[in-house]
Amino acid sequence: MELLVSAFVAFWNTPAGVAVWAIADVCVLVLLLALNYRWLGKRLLDILFSVAFLAAFLPFFALFLLVSFFIYRKEEGFTLFEGMDVYGKKGKAFRLVLLRCERTAYDEGGLPLPVSARTTPLGRVCRACGMRWYTALPAVFLGKMSFVGPRPMLPADAAALTGEQRARFAVRPGLVSSLARYGGKKLTFDDMFEEDAEYAAHFSLLRDAVFFCSAFAAHCRGEGDNLGVCGQWRYLDYLLREGKISEAEYAAFAEEEKERLRRKAQEAVDRENFRRR
Repeated sequence: MELLVSAFVAFWNTPAGVAVWAIADVCVLVLLLALNYRWLGKRLLDILFSVAFLAAFLPFFALFLLVSFFIYRKEEGFTLFEGMDVYGKKGKAFRLVLLRCERTAYDEGGLPLPVSARTTPLGRVCRACGMRWYTALPAVFLGKMSFVGPRPMLPADAAALTGEQRARFAVRPGLVSSLARYGGKKLTFDDMFEEDAEYAAHFSLLRDAVFFCSAFAAHCRGEGDNLGVCGQWRYLDYLLREGKISEAEYAAFAEEEKERLRRKAQEAVDRENFRRR
């Protein structure tokens, strides 16, 4: 018996024993994260990886900024960043800032052209390597976004959603959408809302890992986001082009959300003034 114990102890002191111990620790950690993923694990991984990616890709981000500045500094009206209000978890709006990859261009009807027609050459590179989303990493760290989740949606587009379609707001929006695996040229907004509801109800560590790796592999192959009309049009623009809403309804949805955002901003100011009293 003593000989067996001695051999066992001696094994753990060898490189092979240390490797087995390390693998066992990783397996236990992954198991704990998987079991508590909905309540703790997902948020913990978002914090850890957002900090790691912010530090690792900072030199590349600075290089993109420098190159973009020298290429577009003389182009009138072009800015390096674009900010937009988007809806997060539970329908709470927040400001999302991204690297600008498209010019402003409209068709004869006054509606924005598809994203593919407005994207600059440098913007295509930026999208292909994912650098466009670097400035969204602070939002992931602060808990406003996640690495995997439904695509961020503008307030005016969210105003046109039905009750079932709003299931997507049960979770944080993501840098990578679950559509990264199920997307395709024939993908419609109905498909997107159905997948968003499915993801919000059943997300897990394994599913998030598969979606993230699928998106990463697609970017490495140079495919980018293959999301059909969901990747080319805003939801309201799509509804208007398909004749599902009128121009008056389009304007009403946009104005409704502007007013809602103004009220929220005023409420925040009122709360801050109340605290200072």
